[in-house]
Amino acid sequence: MTKKIILTNSMFRAVIASFLIFLLFYPLFLVKTKVFIFQGQIETDEPLDLTLYISPSQEHETLKTLFYKHIEQSGKFRVEMRENKLFGFQIVIQAKSDKIIWKNLSLIGAKKIPLSFENAVFEGVIEKTLSHNGQQAALKINPAYSSIVFHNISLPRAKRIYHLTPLTFICFLPIIWCLWRSPRKETINNIMFLLFPLMLLMVIKYCSFEHSYHLYYQKISLHNLWCLEQYEFIIFALVYALLAGAISFSKRWLKAICWVLLIVLTMILTVDGVVLHNLNARFIFAEMANYGSEYATAFHMLVSYLGTVQGRLMVLFCLSVWAIGHYQSRFSKCCYRYTLWLVAGFFVAASLLFKNNFLFDYAFYNVFEANQGTHQKRAYSESFVNKLKDSFAPEQSCIKGLNRRKNVIVIIAESLSVFSSHKLSGLHDYMPRLDNLMDKNAVYSSYYSNSYNTSSGIFSLISGLPSIHGFEGLSGGEGDVYYGDSLAQRLAKFGYKTYFLTAVEPNGPLEDIMYRSHFDEVSDYRDPYYQDKPKIVFNAPADEYLFANTLERIATYRDKAPFLMVVSTITGHGPYIHPHTKEASFEKTVGYVDDEIDKFISALEKMKFFNNGMVLITGDHRAMLPVSSEENIRLSPLAEGRVPLVIIDKEIKGEKKAVFSHNDVAPSLQYYLTSEGCFNRFQNNLFDNHDHENCILYQKLSPRDKVVVLCDHSQSVICLNGDETAYCEGHNEKMYVDYVNWLRLLPQL
Repeated sequence: MTKKIILTNSMFRAVIASFLIFLLFYPLFLVKTKVFIFQGQIETDEPLDLTLYISPSQEHETLKTLFYKHIEQSGKFRVEMRENKLFGFQIVIQAKSDKIIWKNLSLIGAKKIPLSFENAVFEGVIEKTLSHNGQQAALKINPAYSSIVFHNISLPRAKRIYHLTPLTFICFLPIIWCLWRSPRKETINNIMFLLFPLMLLMVIKYCSFEHSYHLYYQKISLHNLWCLEQYEFIIFALVYALLAGAISFSKRWLKAICWVLLIVLTMILTVDGVVLHNLNARFIFAEMANYGSEYATAFHMLVSYLGTVQGRLMVLFCLSVWAIGHYQSRFSKCCYRYTLWLVAGFFVAASLLFKNNFLFDYAFYNVFEANQGTHQKRAYSESFVNKLKDSFAPEQSCIKGLNRRKNVIVIIAESLSVFSSHKLSGLHDYMPRLDNLMDKNAVYSSYYSNSYNTSSGIFSLISGLPSIHGFEGLSGGEGDVYYGDSLAQRLAKFGYKTYFLTAVEPNGPLEDIMYRSHFDEVSDYRDPYYQDKPKIVFNAPADEYLFANTLERIATYRDKAPFLMVVSTITGHGPYIHPHTKEASFEKTVGYVDDEIDKFISALEKMKFFNNGMVLITGDHRAMLPVSSEENIRLSPLAEGRVPLVIIDKEIKGEKKAVFSHNDVAPSLQYYLTSEGCFNRFQNNLFDNHDHENCILYQKLSPRDKVVVLCDHSQSVICLNGDETAYCEGHNEKMYVDYVNWLRLLPQL
């Protein structure tokens, strides 16, 4: 009787535990799909083909293909449309039958709405007969093509459908545990308890990289999951080695060291997860100081992370590790300690024996691999600095400029990437409007950012210098030496007024760039224009408001001195939230940015800005998403550095194929707009039909101590290593090594 009562109590607690697990981690066990359901009835004597185009925006011309359906026979049909919002759709009909009867069409979102044919627009219909209430239509159609267009649909929101996932069985683990709890099952229970953190880490890894995972594979398989998890094998080994040490060692100080290291490792993994979720980048130890004072931002990022599946599982992982430590006496038997050491050993061996072959896979790296390349921190000797000072200087030579004296706007679009352009890559068609602008204007098809993130990309474009991981860095009191020939100062010498506009709350490095470049005016998120505007990422309103503010300023400034206006956008930054639908989608966010840039250019055309004006459109860096194998093949070499450059100007047309980069913009604009252009030997002229080979420098994110020297017909790599900095892959002229050293030591020279 007592055993039954104990079992009943245990089962009751197990059921409560299962319910709590489901409530805490329901996103893991439920798949929520937002759909609209289009249904109705068709009567026809011949099979027909239906193609449905939908409009997720209020502009009816933005229709996109949703599905193609072949209907073999008359009867009811039902189609699900997975969209958050729906403003209109068009049914295109191709049929052998010349007469079709449509009945009882309806659209189901959060509620069901009958569709009346009286409000529809018919195309390619020879004859139509509608019922008195508009719910039925008999159509005689053109055999080649006909369509029915419904628009201005009034649906408040989509229908939400929930499906249980195979992982729901996790909820029943407490019950299974309870049923298995008996003396002869104790060993199995304890081993399962010890392996529980491992299962959590594997699921966290998959959830954290799900978008990148599908970018590579498009489908789930055990082999693909194995490839994805390989990067974390050393982390798994480290966790279990520390657990084994904490349980096995008899010395208290050794136990304490293991537990402290395990806590530190857990904190690093958590911070890496927070950064990855919010910024789609990895936690780089060396950059931590740049964001150390951003307490409010860090708090909001942490809260956002804890709202995700991986964030909640990370909390559960921490609790499970704590539980193992709290109940470590139950694992005193040798078999349990051996289990931990065997798990650690297995993953060490697996990490050494099995190598992955991803391309540009720093996003998949574990946090320690993402920080590899520490040689860039190695100091230079005093004798090396003095020798470089005496032997090298990138002197400028000035040539006669074209002196066009035009107003110029430079749009630096966040994360604008070549792989999003069908014209430049043939991979994706995420920005068709910008592709259309390329067809009509000048496009640079081999154009690169000089580095991998926003601050370094904007630094290169404004200063005219590549951003190299420095021994002293580009911040601090001596950083002004890098801005002596900034784009703003080059044009200000010739009477230009200069402005830098953004809507973002800048971090330390970006704020340094904005103010040290000596723009006449800087506008950021504190501009009164943005006070009542909704915020999206980085406490910034969407790009549409930045462009609207820019247009107002242009109307004010255009009749005064010629001006330079640098406009830096933010909406394209991860986690890629569409400002209107709030949907997390890289494709749709890029589509929004593409649309807003096109609207901005159209507004400038209406203002007749291009009668004496030009616009440059580029990206600060390639989007921080992995490079697929196909992208690497199509956009090689250095696919991870490719960004578009489009110049809209009445005098410049066509495709330019030579290699150029951000650090070429400042001297080139000086040459084009003023009476002279001053270039050092490492800068190229965007507006000159030259016959020499162009070369650029690109600072890699990982390994952090590698700098690529990319030329029109060759590529080599310089490894940063203090006095021993030299070519480590390929070879080029020594002056590029000297230039890299000069850039890093400039404050001391």
